[in-house]
Amino acid sequence: MEICATSQVHCDVIRLTIPTISDKGIECMARHARYSAMQAMEADWVMLGHHANDQTETVLLNLFRGSGILGLAGMAPVQGRYLRPLLNVRRSELEVYAAEQQLKWCEDESNTDQKYTRNYLRHDVLEALRGRFPSIDRNIARTAAHAATANRLLIELAMNDAGGSELGFPFVLGPFKHLSTDRATNLFRALLTATGRQCPSTDRIQEFIRQLRDAAPDRHPEIRIGAERVFVRQKQLQIAPLIFD
Repeated sequence: MEICATSQVHCDVIRLTIPTISDKGIECMARHARYSAMQAMEADWVMLGHHANDQTETVLLNLFRGSGILGLAGMAPVQGRYLRPLLNVRRSELEVYAAEQQLKWCEDESNTDQKYTRNYLRHDVLEALRGRFPSIDRNIARTAAHAATANRLLIELAMNDAGGSELGFPFVLGPFKHLSTDRATNLFRALLTATGRQCPSTDRIQEFIRQLRDAAPDRHPEIRIGAERVFVRQKQLQIAPLIFD
């Protein structure tokens, strides 16, 4: 705040309360809280400070979770109104620039706490890897860019397979009946991603597609997506909140 006041830059401070008990983990909850706060801001563009080291950590974490192409693409330089102009700049390069320009910055005190997976990866795993593979950050950034290209091509394929239908709910059931299993799975993932939903595992998606194809007319296959369910009605895929008794 003092730096903004000295530079005559408007500053808003938003304080967030993060649930400490969640099956998603405090890191995930904190990330959701930050993005929810930024989403509520009245701004045309939101500039984020993620750099090449952050991209390396994100791609490796997604790899360890078994993520697909979208996960391996890491963070996008442009994502809606979010901009990440420093993704190809390493932290060490930023520190040198900041020192030369006599800039001051704050270190998050939690960054050294290795009970958090990202910090363990940053301090224990990546430091050792950088000693053996000095170009690891640039190489992983290149891999992420290749994965992002592949993901864009998969989205184009899904839009083609949709046959002109918009990727949203309700969605016509027809394409899922005649596409190969892989292309039907890709179309379903694209449908969920386009509507801002997380994708379940490939096994679950493919089992749902199998049920779509094999189910008798009086059966109504469904799959749970978070707190919602995707189900078949009137030859369409529809979505609705789960109802708990």
